[in-house]
Amino acid sequence: MTEEEFHDLYARSVTRLVGQLYLMTGGYDYWTKLGDGPGPLTGAETKLRTLAWVLLPTSGLLALRSPLLLAAAPTLGWRFLSGDPHYWSTAWHYSAVLMPVLFLALTDAADIARRSPRPWLRTYADRLPACTAAAALALTTTLPLASLTEARTYREPPRAVAAEQLLSRIPDGATVEANVGPISRLAGRCRVLWIGDPRNPAPEWIAIDNASGWVRDPLAYAERLHPDARYHAADTAAGFVLLERRA
Repeated sequence: MTEEEFHDLYARSVTRLVGQLYLMTGGYDYWTKLGDGPGPLTGAETKLRTLAWVLLPTSGLLALRSPLLLAAAPTLGWRFLSGDPHYWSTAWHYSAVLMPVLFLALTDAADIARRSPRPWLRTYADRLPACTAAAALALTTTLPLASLTEARTYREPPRAVAAEQLLSRIPDGATVEANVGPISRLAGRCRVLWIGDPRNPAPEWIAIDNASGWVRDPLAYAERLHPDARYHAADTAAGFVLLERRA
């Protein structure tokens, strides 16, 4: 595959993916994250640290020489301009979507750099892929992925067992509105909706991980979400609350 064919294939793939996202929702949902909040310089230290994690271990900054890196700009843009500090750091999963972009940009930049008239740049490009792989392995010990080497990771805690037993009351194929904890256990067998989205129809079940007490009165909360539906408390366990819609 020539460089031109590679760029053409990449552009078509990105266009198709972005087009599908817009067609499904009528717009790019994450633009709504740019609402009122602190200025773009708020949390600058955290944002710069995130940029360093995104660019240095993955590409040694060489990816900056590739135009493909521009595909990462929208995601970094809405994250850093958002007023929600959860989006600024590497603590969550929001950088995962950037990794394929970074790897493609590094591949493209390395190919370009190998034809550079500067000997040091050609040498850097030749050695960088092995160095980034080594850096990734070394830095893994400081990231959550390192927990895969710990035995306790593979033990099911009592709270998880209780949650599974509670959620087993929901039949396969049911429509469920839920937050993060129940979603991961139900998505494979139910139609799951993110709780609080005003576009959601009234579901058959509502499952909430309420261990932090963020919902003071689950039944009142369900009534606010779906005024035309009535729910009753089906069961609770280990901080999880299960509501069932009345017939």
